[in-house]
Amino acid sequence: MLFLEFPTEIVLLVAESIPLERDLSSLTRTNRRLHSLLSTILLKNNMQNSDSSSLYWAARNGKLVHVQRMVELGADVSATADGLSPLDHAVCEGHADVVKYLLEKGAPYRWSETRPWTPLCAAAAAGFTEIVQILLDHHGPERGTQKEDDLKALKDSPSWANWRVVKSLFHTNLAGIERERFEYTVPLFMAIAGGHCETAEVLMKDKRVDVNYRDRVDRSPLIWALSHGHENLVTPLLQNGADANVQNRDTGETLLVTAIREHKLSLLRSYLAQGVVDPNLTDRNFRTPLWAALDSWHRTDILQELLARPDLDVNKKASVADRTRGGLTPLLHAIRERQEKVARMLLEHPTLDSTSINSTDDQKRTPLSYAAQYGLVELINILLSKGADPQLADQDGRVPHSYAAERGHAQAIRNLVQTGRVPIDAADSQGQAPIFWAIRGGNVDMVETLVEIGADPNQQDKAGSTPLICLVKRSARKPTLAPDDEQAITFLLNQKANPSIRDAEGMTALDWACKYKWGELMAGLVKSSPSGMRIDEVDSTVESIIAASRSNSCAAYVQRRVWKMGVGAGGDWEDMRQ
Repeated sequence: MLFLEFPTEIVLLVAESIPLERDLSSLTRTNRRLHSLLSTILLKNNMQNSDSSSLYWAARNGKLVHVQRMVELGADVSATADGLSPLDHAVCEGHADVVKYLLEKGAPYRWSETRPWTPLCAAAAAGFTEIVQILLDHHGPERGTQKEDDLKALKDSPSWANWRVVKSLFHTNLAGIERERFEYTVPLFMAIAGGHCETAEVLMKDKRVDVNYRDRVDRSPLIWALSHGHENLVTPLLQNGADANVQNRDTGETLLVTAIREHKLSLLRSYLAQGVVDPNLTDRNFRTPLWAALDSWHRTDILQELLARPDLDVNKKASVADRTRGGLTPLLHAIRERQEKVARMLLEHPTLDSTSINSTDDQKRTPLSYAAQYGLVELINILLSKGADPQLADQDGRVPHSYAAERGHAQAIRNLVQTGRVPIDAADSQGQAPIFWAIRGGNVDMVETLVEIGADPNQQDKAGSTPLICLVKRSARKPTLAPDDEQAITFLLNQKANPSIRDAEGMTALDWACKYKWGELMAGLVKSSPSGMRIDEVDSTVESIIAASRSNSCAAYVQRRVWKMGVGAGGDWEDMRQ
């Protein structure tokens, strides 16, 4: 009689006497009848002789029915093999149904010294959102505890390697409520590091998860999200209570400044959309987000987003530690650097006040002073309308329209003088009014503009020089009088500029012209103008010029322009060689 034909009782009796699991397993695979009869005996054999290895296999491969049979036969759901429990195997492989069943049967899932890498950490690191949700929702008791002998096996397991990583990143010597915060928050960090955004969002919504928890180097989940390039997690974190004003431990730099510095416009918008973000928070170098934005003039889109916040302080000065901008207001800095568009944006902000409008740099120069220097007429008008003082002088005593005159910005001068708050001839500490600076700057055409506005053609500086004398001196060491200077001199003489006025050295404009070897030209200009110099004085001066030139024994020809004496105001010039 064949064994397969034996009665059931005899077959079971024989099977129970087989000591080796592999032999019994072979027998169960003979046919369906034997498998049905002997599978239970095989599982019991596995539990007794192989430490329920079949349970781990079933959990790892998602064999829910097999797991259920093993548990029903008495398999210990808290047992471990190589440091991993059946629940660990099911979690790591993503078998949600097996995880749920094992939890219902009391499988250990909480943090402990012998189970540092929790199933929740493993699920979060792998991005198994469904399993994470199951673990978060489970509040049942654990059945059984791990033995101390399991700790040795745990140190050789893959989960211990993960635990070492966690221990290097987080403080683990915790107790009580801190332990629970740690247990439920570390998985959030793991999900963020793995780029599992959906999983991270599920975790951050749980009340036991602290979205402001810090690792050993003081980084929050928000900083982790940014450092790992997951900007799409910023808004969910902020909405779930993450501190938007968190600062870098070493630099004190806020995330807002980081977004500005790295030109991340979408990220900046996410921050600014949160009302709790402080747009004026400074780093350890006392740099505000606004000053960070001013580091990149070309990114006005970033500056515009920042200026949209009505609580932004646009008057805060740069830190004195800043070598190039120390003590400057943003407005003064922008105008000084000729950033007209940026300056306009700042001027439109509601918090801008007089501390910015009339602020000064280390030379006591104001925004209006620089706007005048660069001829930024529209900015000048805006500044004046907002209370800029056109009579504020810098450390050299120069008022704004003095710089406009030097650079030849006629309209800027008109707008400043028309306010009626500053005299056209406001002199600096050397007694030089704007007309002198126009001459010094080479913008002699400005002489006409200034005189037409009301400048005095006979005023003197502290050296006694008049505009006429300054024009003469401008052409020193030149073989002839420059045409522009000649035109300006003619204009001044026609405006009754007095060529007889002597400077501190006792010399008149004609005396200086004689000194520079083209006095006869100057004499002709004087004689043809309605000036106050006597004709005999002019003639005697011309004679002395001619005598001086004849006594100059020079082998080379000297080209000079000589006035045809006696022709009058309508006369012309001729070139003569001496």
